[in-house]
Amino acid sequence: MRGILRLGTGLEPLLRAIRFHQWAKNLLVFLPATAGHQIFNLDTVLSLAVAFLSLSLMASSVYIVNDALDLEADRWHPTKRLRPFASGTLSLRAGSGLSVLLFSVAIAVALSLPHAVLVLLLAYALISIGYSVYLKRQPFVDVFVLVALYELRLVVGHESTGVRYSYWFLMFFGFMFMSLALLKRYNETQFASAQKSSRIPGRAYFASEGPMLSTLGISCGVAAVVILALYINSSDIRLVYRRPYLLVAWCPIILFSFARLWRAAVHSELDDDPVLYLLKDPLTYVLAVAGGIVAYLAL
Repeated sequence: MRGILRLGTGLEPLLRAIRFHQWAKNLLVFLPATAGHQIFNLDTVLSLAVAFLSLSLMASSVYIVNDALDLEADRWHPTKRLRPFASGTLSLRAGSGLSVLLFSVAIAVALSLPHAVLVLLLAYALISIGYSVYLKRQPFVDVFVLVALYELRLVVGHESTGVRYSYWFLMFFGFMFMSLALLKRYNETQFASAQKSSRIPGRAYFASEGPMLSTLGISCGVAAVVILALYINSSDIRLVYRRPYLLVAWCPIILFSFARLWRAAVHSELDDDPVLYLLKDPLTYVLAVAGGIVAYLAL
C-alpha cells in the first residue's frame, strides 16, 4: 500500500505536478492596474487577487495535461526528466484526477468575475492544450502562441478591473514576451547541442538554428525598448507623468536585464524558464526597485 501511494498518489508528486512556482507568471494580471496607477484601489486589488487565483489554478490544470502529453520528450531532457510523470513518481490516473479538480475550482472561482474573464480562462486552456498537441511542433507558430498566452494574462488583468487598454503597453510587452519565448527556444538548442542531438525532441527546431533564434530574440528585446522610448516621448505619457523624461532610465535597466539573460543562455547557465531565472536572481529585485524609484520621481 505504501508503495502504491509513493509511486501513484503520494502528496509530494501531486504538489510538484501543480508547479506552484509557475504561478509567478500570473502576477502579470496586476500589471495593467499598476501601469494605470489603480493598484492602490482595494476593490481593484481584490478582483485581481481572484483573477490571479483562478488563472493559476487553470494553468496548473493545463500543466498537468501538458506534462502527460510531453512524457517521452521530458524523459530525454536533462532537467524535465525529473518531473513527476517523466520520473515515474506520479501515475497518469492520479494526475488526471488532479487536473480535473483544479480545472473545476478555477471555473468556480472565476464565476465571481466579469464573464469575459471566464471566456479568457477557457481560451487559455484550449490554446495551451492545442499548443501541446500540435502547435508546439510548428516553427515560429509555437513562439507566437507563447506570446499570446502571456498577453492573455494582461488582458485578464484589464477585463477583471476595467482598466483601460493602452496600445503602447500591449506592444511593449508583446515584443518583450517574444524575446523571452525565443530565448526559451534558444536555450533548448543549447541543451540539444550538449546532448549531441541535431534536433530538439518534440519541437520543430534544430540545434544548428540557435544563432538565428538568438538574433531574432535579441532584436525583439531591443524593439521593446525602442517602443518604450517612443512612448516616453509621446503626448500620451504626459497624461500620467509630470516628468516623463526621467523614465528614460528604464531603457538601460531593461536592456541590462535582457543582456544578462542572453549571456546566461549562451553559457548554458539559464534554467528551463527564463522568467523563473529572473525571479530567482536577487539583482532582478534591485533593478525593479530602481525602476520603481524612477517612476515615483517621474510622477
